[in-house]
Amino acid sequence: NGVNTDIYKKMDAKSVRKDLGLPMDKIILLFVASKNLDRAQKRKDRFDFLVQLSEKFYGLYASGITTELMVSYLNAADYHVIVSEMEGSPNSVKESIAVGTPVLALDVGDIRHIISGDKESRIFKTFDDMKEYFKLHVIHQQPLSTAANSLLIQKNGYDRSQIVLRLIELYNI
Repeated sequence: NGVNTDIYKKMDAKSVRKDLGLPMDKIILLFVASKNLDRAQKRKDRFDFLVQLSEKFYGLYASGITTELMVSYLNAADYHVIVSEMEGSPNSVKESIAVGTPVLALDVGDIRHIISGDKESRIFKTFDDMKEYFKLHVIHQQPLSTAANSLLIQKNGYDRSQIVLRLIELYNI
């Protein structure tokens, strides 16, 4: 699926956090599970572990929410964290990049390709590597310090209009 960059775009994170009643002084980590937060493959237990590493971290959980709320969550978050054991081509990663929220992910699915070129996002071979990165780097970040990168979505070919054109070409419609 492609990303509708008319919907998934950068918003003022401070305003979004205020509207949602989220803390301004915390590094917000976003966990997304489209159907069920407790699906075993999503590894919510790992995400919870990362959130507990520091009082500076705040865990935000998204599952079964509206598109409008998802856009707000993505804009409120400092990082979208993927600790799944397996993924395909997660829309939430494409949407994160579109609004400018960095992705910190285990090397699953095609996430590596989706985030290629985004200087703030990272891929980790193991969960232990990810934990170390959180301890050495993320914990020292300031909240609300990311910038939008919807051009990367277009460059990597995940804009909705690009997907439609490729499908038309593929199926000779």
